[in-house]
Parts: sequence; structure tokens; C-alpha cells
Amino acid sequence: MERVSIIIPALREPELAHRTATFRDVPGVEVIAVLAEGDSSTPEPPDAIIVRAPEGRARQMNAGARAASGDILLFLHADTRVAPESLDRVRALLRSPGVALGAYRLAFRERSAWLRLIALGANLRARLFSLPYGDQALFMRR
Repeated sequence: MERVSIIIPALREPELAHRTATFRDVPGVEVIAVLAEGDSSTPEPPDAIIVRAPEGRARQMNAGARAASGDILLFLHADTRVAPESLDRVRALLRSPGVALGAYRLAFRERSAWLRLIALGANLRARLFSLPYGDQALFMRR
């Protein structure tokens, strides 16, 4: 089974530990929380590898990727959730010839018409133009 490194860049995310705890007992998964240097409002999650990096999502994502030991990198925004059982589907997709990366579909817990429209637009953009947003949890082979 391919090891999955879940990389979460964080800045002012007081609830980060709740997100990382979701993956605590999932086999073949490591969680890397990349905290922005100087950010004292994000507590270090006890069940994640902690990396510090200069503030900026791309800088933090790159630092997390360098620290990762997984065969698969999954970049997850701190306020985005994915079900642990979905990682088996990610592994299967990335075993397919010609597939090197992918993204989750966007959905919101809140059910307003405006948010449904935003999700529809984001998912169409991803499907038609292969341009997902970061909130869609991007995954790729190392």
C-alpha cells in the first residue's frame, strides 16, 4: 500500500488539531502540519509532524513536500475536510496509467444556493479545464 503524506499549510488555524486527528489511526498515512513562522495562534497538533516555514501557502506546501516520506502527496487546506476512507480511492486512481495527479470535488456543508453555485462552478472548471482550486484537496504522485 502506498504511503500518503497529507500536507496541511496553516496560518492562524486554532482548530488544526481537530483536522489532523481525523487521520490519527489511518494506516499508511502521515500528517504534516506546516505552520507559518511567527504564527503563535495555531497550536501544534500532537498527532502530526510539525514543520515551520516562512508564511505563504506555496512556501509552506513546498516545505511540507520536502519533509514528506509518502509515495503520494495530498495537499489539504486547514479548513477543508476529506474522509479518511477516500484515501483508498486516491491510491487506486494514482495507480492508473496516465494519471499523475487529481483533486477532490468541492462541496460545502452549509447548503445555501450561493455556495451550491460556487461548488458547481469550481467542479465544472476542474472537469472542463483541469484547473481545480486548492480547496479541492490536490493529490499527486511524489
